[in-house]
Amino acid sequence: MKIILQKNAELNKSDLDNLKDLGFSIEYYNNEKVAGDIFVGFPGTPFKELEDIKGLKFIQSLMAGYDHVDLEKIKSMGIIFANATGVSGISIAEYVLLKILDYYKDAQRFRDNQSKSFWEKRSISQKNIKEVSNQKALILGTGDIGSEIAKRLKAFEVEVIGINRSGGHVLHFDQTYAIDNMHEVLSEADIVVGALPLTTATKGLYNKAFFSQMKTEAIFINIGRGSQLVVEDLLKVLETKLSHVYLDVVPNEPLSSDSLLWKHPKVSLTPHISSSSNLLSKRLKDLVLDNIYRFEKDEEVRNKVV
Repeated sequence: MKIILQKNAELNKSDLDNLKDLGFSIEYYNNEKVAGDIFVGFPGTPFKELEDIKGLKFIQSLMAGYDHVDLEKIKSMGIIFANATGVSGISIAEYVLLKILDYYKDAQRFRDNQSKSFWEKRSISQKNIKEVSNQKALILGTGDIGSEIAKRLKAFEVEVIGINRSGGHVLHFDQTYAIDNMHEVLSEADIVVGALPLTTATKGLYNKAFFSQMKTEAIFINIGRGSQLVVEDLLKVLETKLSHVYLDVVPNEPLSSDSLLWKHPKVSLTPHISSSSNLLSKRLKDLVLDNIYRFEKDEEVRNKVV
């Protein structure tokens, strides 16, 4: 059985040697036609590998998202497609928790004061420090990422409400609502986190209508997909409401240097790194190897999409 790898696949020499010892042959994909049974890598746009790899039977994507992949075509070709859901939930949840605490403990104020060597009087500096306990968080998306966020927020005694397609109950959430009924709870949330996959229904979801329903003092964190955000609408809304917005993804990356988001006092940006972690590669590698072994043994692979 032959494995076709992208050069940035999360497998080291020891992993490859073990696969070879088990009878697998390995070849790296170089944007040219090749024959192989398994492809491990990041599906491109367009998915050129689908045409270039003859005899392909199983695709192990190194990404969680697959909105850019033609699943119907893959299914019609009799190919199994699995994604990397589950490898980044913990790191993204920790990122979200960091941003929430950063706001509630007014951390930016003290970073600014330190940069100016200014020891502010406690009677003044403590005025905006709040507890996150007993707040209400609305998490859009109750999959692996949303669930890991909810799990951690519950430890802080936060009421956690989830939004998903069906409204079905999910572990770690106090309540869940269908996305069509989101308006019933959006106005009650102190913290709103975007963790939805990109679909035709969620593209441009975070727009004027969405933000206008949020609490005036609420905060918004987006770690989902950049194209779900309408930047112009957000900037307009920030003139009158929302305490702060944390964006790890934006519609066009890298963000243009002339974007008004860079210097907006209510916006904090990170360059799509919420999933980054010292343990991410290990989790991804473990998933890849496990699924290769499962496929070779004709067992059900983890994270099968089609």
